[in-house]
Amino acid sequence: MALSNLRSERSLSIKSNLISYFSSTFIGALIFLQLIVSTPTKAQGDTSLNDSTQYKITSWATDDGLPNVLVSLYQDQDEYLWIGSYDGLFRFDGTRFTEYNRFNTSLNSHHITALTGDRNKNLWIGTGNGLVVYNNGMFTNLAGEYEFFIECLWFDENNKTLLIGTREGLFEYSIENNQYKKIERFSNDLINSIIQDSSGGTWVGSEKKGLVYVKNETWKYYGRQDG
Repeated sequence: MALSNLRSERSLSIKSNLISYFSSTFIGALIFLQLIVSTPTKAQGDTSLNDSTQYKITSWATDDGLPNVLVSLYQDQDEYLWIGSYDGLFRFDGTRFTEYNRFNTSLNSHHITALTGDRNKNLWIGTGNGLVVYNNGMFTNLAGEYEFFIECLWFDENNKTLLIGTREGLFEYSIENNQYKKIERFSNDLINSIIQDSSGGTWVGSEKKGLVYVKNETWKYYGRQDG
């Protein structure tokens, strides 16, 4: 069904910063998903973000089927919104939330900590107990001996590898041979963010080494002294 009923209101586009994450101690907190829409009252080409008339605010709460704490978001090619939480995985079609957890699927954990996808419509799921992939209605546990707590994911389309940030360091997962490779320079470091730029370089945010940029086997480190 996708998000057809939301998109009908003038080209809605879900942004990755839609989450407002309220403290887990605030039971029943509202989670606001900010949907940017065009407005006929503004001149064409004016993209100022300061005018509240550009925004349509819609909110969903636990009464609508949301968990208390949201951790990650990903919108797939079919425009479903996937939501990771500490209570399982949820899919939003614009009207209702569908819950996936350890009781109704083969997911290996209730803690869904990171989400990303690839061009083959695989949904890569980072959990508190390793890696899972979802495709064509089926969940496949890929953790094996690597049952680490995953903090972040990034899929490298060029190399067909999944970069996995964990509390134990940075790993690569090869799609072609289904093997993990540990990046020794980040051994025993908490990796909390990964992103690649348009030139093919990889930015890694870590607890011990700070911000690291890697490209063509060249490593550059940025710390407090760099601002």
